[in-house]
Amino acid sequence: MLRRVAALALRPRAGQLPSITGPVSPLLRSCRLQVARALTTASPSRPPRVAIVGGGPSGFYVAHFLLKAHPEARVDIFEKYPVPYGLVRYGVAPDHPEVKNCINQFEATAALPNVRLFGNVHVGNDLSLADVRARYDAVVLSYGAAGDRPLNIPGEDLQGVMSAREFVAWYNGDPAAAATDIDLRGPQAVVFGMGNVALDVARILLYNPAELASTDISTRALSKLADQNGIQAVRIVGRRGPLEVTCTVKELRELKKLVPTDMDFFDYTTAWIDANRPRRRTLMLLQELAGKAEHTDAAAAATPRAWGFDFNLAPEEFLPDPDDPVRILNANNSSLPLPSMSSEAIIFTKMVRAHVKLADDRHTSLPFHHSIGSGLSGRIKDQPHLYCSGWIKNGPIGTIAITMADAQDTAQSIAQDLELQLTNLDPSDDCADVAELLRRRKKTVVDYAGWQRIRDTELSTVRSMPAHSRRV
Repeated sequence: MLRRVAALALRPRAGQLPSITGPVSPLLRSCRLQVARALTTASPSRPPRVAIVGGGPSGFYVAHFLLKAHPEARVDIFEKYPVPYGLVRYGVAPDHPEVKNCINQFEATAALPNVRLFGNVHVGNDLSLADVRARYDAVVLSYGAAGDRPLNIPGEDLQGVMSAREFVAWYNGDPAAAATDIDLRGPQAVVFGMGNVALDVARILLYNPAELASTDISTRALSKLADQNGIQAVRIVGRRGPLEVTCTVKELRELKKLVPTDMDFFDYTTAWIDANRPRRRTLMLLQELAGKAEHTDAAAAATPRAWGFDFNLAPEEFLPDPDDPVRILNANNSSLPLPSMSSEAIIFTKMVRAHVKLADDRHTSLPFHHSIGSGLSGRIKDQPHLYCSGWIKNGPIGTIAITMADAQDTAQSIAQDLELQLTNLDPSDDCADVAELLRRRKKTVVDYAGWQRIRDTELSTVRSMPAHSRRV
């Protein structure tokens, strides 16, 4: 009891947590931690318990960094699918297998004796958030973004208009996309957005299906792309100009190697004035692509498919007429020079990809928006002992490396709060273990041993089946 009172004396008053209200000097934070350690030399009667909701890359990285700081902690990871790893499994483009190497680190974390995997358990359905919070010192929400934020323009609910999230789930074999059917008869697709996911979508549509056969793309998607893909051109449309292109140079070069580009040339150098080095590299490549567009007739004859960017355009409406289904207008808020064009542009297409920001699935009954934890180092304001990481914290942005850094930020917050004994439970709390609670509810749980059996079954098919058929 004395240990807890002493620790509480160190706790800032409500609203004064350093990570919420503003920066606190590293020296002051260090002093607080040293005093806390001095006053709490006796070990608690049990190690801290931490629950992570979401078994994707963000959740596993939080577990990894938290266990580096507190190797004695007991960590339970809840995943709604029977298999872990989230977007690494169901979101990474099939032609980027190297990105999935992080699974090796996740496997090492999952195999630790003080880490438990609860696969096939959906917090919000099988367990309430209250069930979880009552049993852990800290709870981390890392379940990503399961829905799409609407564009709020006429016609976005028409057949053929879909989000990039849906398309990516479809070609990666996400169970949530089992009923998704896509019309690929073409001749042109429009992708709204200028990030890496937009280029992933364009690349998959323009690939020769034979080249995708050696990847782990879903069998259903590969068959559709091989038998019914009539897409000959992909337009990547952005509301802003070339300076705001958010895809990486690597992604641009991959698309450049795949098929010829078809871009209107205009002088990008006017946008270079305030550009940093990565932006300059992107602009130089865009100018190179635009300059070569006039000299690709021979390549276009051999490879009839093409792609290109259209800048400073925003969707106004989607029309049901199959001969004229997309109408877009020049964006009014651009500060960059516009290429010469009429005030209104029509793109003829039979399919549209709406690359939009994602919203949470609201299963936690919290007042969520897409960046609830942004700027708070993962602590959720007015929700003690509740943390977040990944897309639910910052929105759907970032590479695996950014996800890792973000997870480390959240893990550091949890570690600091554990050091200061700002935890949810007293050591004497005796609440039924969550595993027992799930057994009473007759819920089938896929633990780490169960996941290993699934993984081994998938790996055993490597020699007897093509790569795209290896997932169970």
